[in-house]
Amino acid sequence: MTVYKINDLVKFDFIKIPKTLFANPKYKEMSSDAKLTYALLYDRLSLSIQNNWINADGEVYLVYTRGAIAEDLGITYKKAIAAFKELKENHLIIDKQCGHGMPNYIFIVKPELSDTEAKKYTNKENSRPAEMECLDSDECDESIGKPDCDMPNGNIKTCENGMSRGTDMEYQDLPKSHTIKTNNIKTNINHTDNSQSVNDRRLFNKILEQCQLGYFDKDIQRIFYDAIERLFYCRELKIGTSILPGENVRSRLCEIDYTVLENALRKMHKNKRDTKNPTGYVMSVIFNCLTEEFTETHLDPYLNHFREGSN
Repeated sequence: MTVYKINDLVKFDFIKIPKTLFANPKYKEMSSDAKLTYALLYDRLSLSIQNNWINADGEVYLVYTRGAIAEDLGITYKKAIAAFKELKENHLIIDKQCGHGMPNYIFIVKPELSDTEAKKYTNKENSRPAEMECLDSDECDESIGKPDCDMPNGNIKTCENGMSRGTDMEYQDLPKSHTIKTNNIKTNINHTDNSQSVNDRRLFNKILEQCQLGYFDKDIQRIFYDAIERLFYCRELKIGTSILPGENVRSRLCEIDYTVLENALRKMHKNKRDTKNPTGYVMSVIFNCLTEEFTETHLDPYLNHFREGSN
C-alpha cells in the first residue's frame, strides 16, 4: 500500500477556472492572464477562511499582491496590473484600499451567466463529440469535414492532396503556392525555396508560434496572419512620418506574442472611423502595440506613484 505524500497532494491538485468566463460573451474578450488571475484569487479563498479573513457582513476577502500574481503566473508586473484592471472593469473583483503601506483587501465577485447563455454554451459543448465523429466518418459531407484550405490554419497541415492530421499551432512549409483571401485583399504566398530562404521561413514560423493565433476566432486569425506576414516581408514600413527599413521591422517582430495581438485587437474594436486600407491599418496597430509596450511601463501612473515614493 502506498499512501499520499506531500508531492502527491500538490501534483493532483488543480486550479479551477469557472466556465462562465468562457460562456458569457462579455468575459470571453478578457485576456488569459486575467482569467488565470481570477482562478488563483478564487483558489486563495480557502486560505482566507483558515486565516478568518471575514468581515462583519460575512464576506470573505483575501490579500494577493500584484507582485505575487506576476511571480506565480510567470508574467511581468505590468501584465499583472493589467490583469487586475480587466477584472475590476468586468466587475469580477472589488479591490479595497486599506491605507498607506497596507495591502489591499480583495473581494471576489461571482461571475454572471444568464439561462440563455448557459443553454447556448451547453449545446455548443454537447455538439463537439458529434462534430469529431463526423470528421472521422467517411459518410460525412465533404463541406463539413474539410475546412477552407486557402488559409494555412495553425492547427492543420495542408498539402497538395488537401488536409492531413491536426497539429498544435505548427505552421508547416507548404510545397505549393497557397493564397490567403481577406475580404477584398488577395495575397499570393509562395513558400518555395526559390522565393525565400529556409532561414526566413523558419523565423516566420517561429514568430507565428509566439503569436498563438489558434486562440483567436478564425476570421481574426486570417486578419492577423495576413498583417504579420506583410510586416515580416515588407521592404519598408511607414508609421506616421517615419519610414522604417524592413530589417528593423522584422527584428522587432521577433518580440511579438499573444498579449501584443490581444492589445491590438482591443484597439481595433475601439476604432470608429472608416478604413480605406484595412490590412495596412492592422499592420500599423500591431507594430505600434509592439513598440509601445515597453514605453507604457515607464509612463504608467500607478507604477510612477511607487517610483516617486522610493526616490
